[in-house]
Amino acid sequence: MTRSNLALTLGSILLFSLAAPTFADGSGWLSNTYVAANIGRASSGVSVDAVQARFNNSGITNTTINTVEDSRTGFGLGVGYEILPRWAVELAYFDLGQVDVDFTSSQAINNLEDVHPESGEGFTFSALYKQPIDSETHARVRLGLFNWKADYSTTQGNGSMDGTDSDSGTDLYWGGGIGHQMTEQLTLIVEVQRFKFERDDTTYINLGTEWRF
Repeated sequence: MTRSNLALTLGSILLFSLAAPTFADGSGWLSNTYVAANIGRASSGVSVDAVQARFNNSGITNTTINTVEDSRTGFGLGVGYEILPRWAVELAYFDLGQVDVDFTSSQAINNLEDVHPESGEGFTFSALYKQPIDSETHARVRLGLFNWKADYSTTQGNGSMDGTDSDSGTDLYWGGGIGHQMTEQLTLIVEVQRFKFERDDTTYINLGTEWRF
């Protein structure tokens, strides 16, 4: 699924949630289910010098790293279910974007998965604990797994694409934040999440919503 299609799906679900009437009577499994969506900024903290050293150590010579654009937009879309009053589980699709690397090289590079800053898109599954602060506000912490994939490409100094490769994995992630209930159905959330990739841990700061049926 492309980024534009995911964004369209995200917008459609949010609009439906805001416009749809409450069709559950407060009983049954549906009353414990919610739709979650978020958008934010991801950063891995990698620099030009760090990527240059990684290329050099991997034997990729005659290559100069010009720029590394590490900060990027990410988003997520998922569904949650409250298994206990303070506990929930969530299944979501996340896209953390890609780190853009611009370089000058006299050789083709085909083992990018060994050197490219890690990021990706895929599915998360997490357990979420909510601690009430008052009747409308709660603190939250989560722990989960991120099953991700990535298609890496780098850009030469002349603007041409040079070298593509793919990578994938399953890694831990965790987070914490604050939620504030705006209406009976709508909760606004601010959360900071940390994705534990093999080389480049990513911090994702996001603004999200939960809509209850």
